[in-house]
Amino acid sequence: MEADQQWALVVQVRDALKRNDTKQVGLGLEESWQCLDISSDPYLLRESCNLSDLVLPSIVTWIEEIDDYPPPEMLIALVTMFNRYKDAAGRLTLEEALLGKPVQRIGSYAARKAKFDAELEIGFRLAFLGGKHRGLSDIKAAERAQAEMENMRGSCPDAETMLKRMRRRGVGTNKP
Repeated sequence: MEADQQWALVVQVRDALKRNDTKQVGLGLEESWQCLDISSDPYLLRESCNLSDLVLPSIVTWIEEIDDYPPPEMLIALVTMFNRYKDAAGRLTLEEALLGKPVQRIGSYAARKAKFDAELEIGFRLAFLGGKHRGLSDIKAAERAQAEMENMRGSCPDAETMLKRMRRRGVGTNKP
């Protein structure tokens, strides 16, 4: 299932949950989500829950980066996609069902992401070190690098996230 289809499914599930559609699986998840009161944080608006290009990586991002439960509609959409994989009885690979078809000459989702992430990491690190060479603090150099990468690539995780990644790897930063 391609990205636009996955996010259309998430919106469809969200709408069913809003209507309290008793045919919709996951009303218990919705009730639990409301008890958690996660959605009151303006950063975690459900309408913009897609933190990655596809549903499964977005769920992983919610868990790893936000350190919270993803919205129920994302979990229910994932279950729906997995059930479609099972119903296909071998006509679909698990990767095709959850991450889209591999792109010829580019490879699987993991291969494409690894290449993208490596280019991002290297570009950010070079821009960051350029800022450090100019005498900027770590955060100012990271903000400069973020702006540069956004200008070059159209998007980049925020400066603090990238700085944390670099610190975890012990690359080119002064540890606080």
